[in-house]
Amino acid sequence: MGLTKEYLRYVPAGNFNIIASQGCNVVFVTLEGQEGRYVAVGACEHIIIWDLRLGEKAQVLTGEKAVVTSICASPNKRHLAAGYSDGSVKVYDLKSGDVLNIFQGHKSEVTALGYDSYGHKLASGAKDTDVVVWDTVAEAGLCRLSGHNGVITQLQFMSQKPVLISSSKDTLIKFWDLETNHCFKTLTGHLTEVWSIALVKNDQYLVTGCGDGELRVFKIYDKEEEAKNTLEHITATLELINMEEDIEGTHPLQTLKVGSLLRGGRGRVISMFCDASGQIIGCHGTDMQIELFHFLSDEEAKARMKKRIKKQKKKETTEEPMDTSDPADRQLGLKDEVRRLTPIKLNTKPKSLHLVLGNGGELRVAITLSNNSLELHTLRSTVKDAIPVCLRTIASQGHHSEVRAVCFSSDNLAIASGSGEAVKLWNRSSQACLRTVETGYVVSISFVPGDRHLLAGLKDGKLLIIDISVGDILEEIPAHDGELWSICLTPDLVSNHMYEVVQ
Repeated sequence: MGLTKEYLRYVPAGNFNIIASQGCNVVFVTLEGQEGRYVAVGACEHIIIWDLRLGEKAQVLTGEKAVVTSICASPNKRHLAAGYSDGSVKVYDLKSGDVLNIFQGHKSEVTALGYDSYGHKLASGAKDTDVVVWDTVAEAGLCRLSGHNGVITQLQFMSQKPVLISSSKDTLIKFWDLETNHCFKTLTGHLTEVWSIALVKNDQYLVTGCGDGELRVFKIYDKEEEAKNTLEHITATLELINMEEDIEGTHPLQTLKVGSLLRGGRGRVISMFCDASGQIIGCHGTDMQIELFHFLSDEEAKARMKKRIKKQKKKETTEEPMDTSDPADRQLGLKDEVRRLTPIKLNTKPKSLHLVLGNGGELRVAITLSNNSLELHTLRSTVKDAIPVCLRTIASQGHHSEVRAVCFSSDNLAIASGSGEAVKLWNRSSQACLRTVETGYVVSISFVPGDRHLLAGLKDGKLLIIDISVGDILEEIPAHDGELWSICLTPDLVSNHMYEVVQ
């Protein structure tokens, strides 16, 4: 047998140029007792916690091989659950960054995570259509809930009852009794995939978002309590109010559709989230805006109803008489309980959002965008027609389009990368962005001997000479008529482009 030669194995030393992965959601996390300052996002197999005040990385929770697909913060604000593309679920300690639990219960990518109100139970849904409930204290699985025929899109625990609500691409929403581990109710009124659900006003309402331009609102009530209190039939007057829901069943928990909230955005619901207090819902579709809906308290809703009725009576006395035979006009409806806030206008399509409502009615919205950037917006929810304000944008730490060219400096201490809009200079050891130069579509790049200048070849055939120290373009040479695919340094500078002409 001949002699064998051993070679050193190459392993990844880290990744950079990632602000937030598009395939993972964003969540607010609490570090050092500060809420609304830090957000966690997925970055390939890692989780990055950004400090939105400083615009820097506060912490990195390192992963292994699988990509992070879903994250969820615990109610006690000390743990962060992450679902991965290989079906595993990990629970991290935010203070130390250590992995506390690893759950293996899915055969495919995890698509949804949800904690109960105490943080003792964690539910996970995946592309394998199963929902698994985990005990985070005992570090074991509690039950597997099977019944959906499509990918699980969202999971919500009810705070007052042992009930888990799941939505799926099979157009169904299921209510699971965690004491018997069985589904006791299924909502079948959706015609397209249900992409997201949210519980608001202390589990009084269930809001669902699917493939059309409206958010359906269902009233959740206890049939036994309704019988004791002899409440009247629930009605609403906000768009499509006459559709009734079948309330047959043995379980006391029932639902009734009370109306819909019409969205102003286009396309299906991409992401929808409700803040921890259950007052404000944020959602977005395929366009470039975030829509916000404020569910008012019972006192505020009754005050709006009285004001509306008074205004209607005044209009009847001054103008032609109106038909007031509809009893819904004299009852509390969605138009009284829901107030539409000023939408947040963006320059790029959003991918996910998360809300946190602070003291004084200050609403903070964290948004990940499709161009590898992160934005923080604020809005006074108590002020009428308040204008959202962008507090922070994290965009310089990554390219906004695909990276097409990379090169090392001669001393291997710096890395230059070029994309469709800019050239960036990176520190190899810290992997931090040192300089950004706005250019055209870069397809080739090279350091000049001395590492003080860069040569960048563009898609339109131009050759740029860039001064690294000041970040300016010193000269723009029209070298070729087509794409400048490669640059090879010789004493007289040779470049090659798509027509195989060497200059």
